[in-house]
Amino acid sequence: MEDYFNIVTLDKIDEVVNESYWLIDDIIPQNSMVILYGQSASGKTFIGLDMCLHLVHSDKWKGKNINIKGIVVYCIGEGIKGVCNRIKNWHDYQNKKGNSPFILIPIETISFVEKENIDKMIRTLDNIVKKYNLPISMIVVDTLSKASVGYDENSSKDMGEFLYQFDILKKYYDTSILFIHHSGKSYRGIRGSSYLTGTVDTIISIVNNNNIITCNIEKQKDGFLGKFNLQLCKYNKSLVIKEKNLELYLNKIKLEDSLHDQIVKIPINDNELKDFEGTTELTLSVSSVENCPQNLLDK
Repeated sequence: MEDYFNIVTLDKIDEVVNESYWLIDDIIPQNSMVILYGQSASGKTFIGLDMCLHLVHSDKWKGKNINIKGIVVYCIGEGIKGVCNRIKNWHDYQNKKGNSPFILIPIETISFVEKENIDKMIRTLDNIVKKYNLPISMIVVDTLSKASVGYDENSSKDMGEFLYQFDILKKYYDTSILFIHHSGKSYRGIRGSSYLTGTVDTIISIVNNNNIITCNIEKQKDGFLGKFNLQLCKYNKSLVIKEKNLELYLNKIKLEDSLHDQIVKIPINDNELKDFEGTTELTLSVSSVENCPQNLLDK
């Protein structure tokens, strides 16, 4: 054990900030803890798999750049056969070969309340890194409740201990951890202790309305909030995620003449706004929204 804490001096600040902050631009930060949550059967796992498979194939996800070529480790708490079927159909739909560094770890009977399981996970991850000679870009835990058996979800103490175990993995492998989780009883907010909300870096909620999924970035520690839409489509014997709209709606705040003016970015096409021919995006301030065509505001 080292005798001193690590320090960062001012002359080293540039070395830190010049590194890319994002794993997926504007959506998933590097070296972060993220929660993706929604109701049961809302498509959470489909979104998690779609995101991760784009990561390992180094393909843009919803028009956003992937900034690290690395391994994705997906810890799955449901039937492995069903998940493998989804992955196979994803590759068929995307016309991709199944030779990327994507690893499934079944955790149906594993509880991370037991320290020996964290130690076993570290040994497993070390072997994976050695085999592929790549960094781990993301570890997914699907679901948080499956991985936290033995902990009380409503206890801040228990959730603190649970997240601490994965914070060790995050720091050790310099990676991001994505937890798939459930909504609360009222279908609003994350189920369980508010400690989860306060501790993680990014929170994305999803709402499924007739297979159109609205993803809402509710918390982003060092980024903008916003929404984007995805669509679940039938393909062979499974479902796949289709891009409903490539544009990520970001609620950017602009400072002008000491006044805060919210900027709204709206994707458009020539048929919707002929006065702005050839434009793909319209930027509006709050003061100009009243002059915007209603069909755009309805988006």
